Amino acid sequence: MDMNELRTIKKVREFMFADVQRGIDGKANFMVALALSVYTEVWGKFLEGIPRGNSPQCYKSFFRRLGKCYKKLLDDGIDVYHDVRCGLVHSYMIERTSTVNMGTGTCGITYSNGKYEFNILTYFDDFKRAVDQYISDVQADKKLQSKLKDALRGKPILI
Repeated sequence: MDMNELRTIKKVREFMFADVQRGIDGKANFMVALALSVYTEVWGKFLEGIPRGNSPQCYKSFFRRLGKCYKKLLDDGIDVYHDVRCGLVHSYMIERTSTVNMGTGTCGITYSNGKYEFNILTYFDDFKRAVDQYISDVQADKKLQSKLKDALRGKPILI
């Protein structure tokens, strides 16, 4: 594995984790929810080997790695990508009735009776665990290394 690529994704992790923590400390709940949603897509691009485009696929791919409850939302046909990610990115609000809080819950995002709950602290913990697991996996898996190389092709190396 190219050490510059590994250094780059570790630097991305460092920047993202620090930015989210600053947002949490400042109690900027919608901004943090938006950032976590976009960051989920970014790591999906690394995972899938896609430098640009295919945003729904990338988002969902990494979202599944956050844990069983996230995977279940997608398996149940809940359109988290559209409702949560796109809602926050394009309208600064989730597309359905929702609560975005700096708290914890059984899952970072839950959906029940037509209502979402975005539990930022839980999502952030699950996101950090998934990112760290991905970095560990990519160091040991040649296929993931190749996909990462594809995703980073033409992008600047962070040092």
